[in-house]
Amino acid sequence: MRTITEFEKKDIEWAFSLVRKTIDAVFENTEPFIGAVPEVFKQKKGVFVTLTIKNKLRGCMGFIKPLFPIWDALMKASKSAAFQDPRFPPLRRYELDKIEIEVSFLTKPKKIEVNNPKEYLEKINNKMGLILRKGFYAGVLLPQVWKEIPDKQDFLNALCEKAGLGWGSWLDKGVIIESFNVISYKEFKNNGKKIIKRIM
Repeated sequence: MRTITEFEKKDIEWAFSLVRKTIDAVFENTEPFIGAVPEVFKQKKGVFVTLTIKNKLRGCMGFIKPLFPIWDALMKASKSAAFQDPRFPPLRRYELDKIEIEVSFLTKPKKIEVNNPKEYLEKINNKMGLILRKGFYAGVLLPQVWKEIPDKQDFLNALCEKAGLGWGSWLDKGVIIESFNVISYKEFKNNGKKIIKRIM
């Protein structure tokens, strides 16, 4: 079985078609017809689906851990991003033609080992997605967010905020930070046509 670093063009086109079919089916109150699932999508991986309209976030949800086969995770994440992201109202039917889709496939998270929390500033970089955990609190930021928050300390503080903690909490005792990498593809509109490009 091929790994997620070996996607072919037809695989990615299938994945994006699946995302759209899944969202469309909710409005039609039906189940999407997905046909034969490519072998590469039968392996379990973490997945995030991001929806934007005119480069503004409209929804982003997914799974950090490889809990489901990729095809199933894509369907679940698509529904969640479109209709269950608590930051936004559910997607409306008239927005269907406006949304642009981004799909991220995640590597397995690895704990960043430090003796002193300040070492996180040396050990993280702008290619990493990060997960912060403290007790019942948890937050995740995809590596794409580095484009908006390029400063390491600001990024860690934003991660704390995402977890529901105060700024600077990444320095607290008991905090665990994990890193992961992504392979991401995004849909763009070009002269009325949708094209898909790898962005990470």
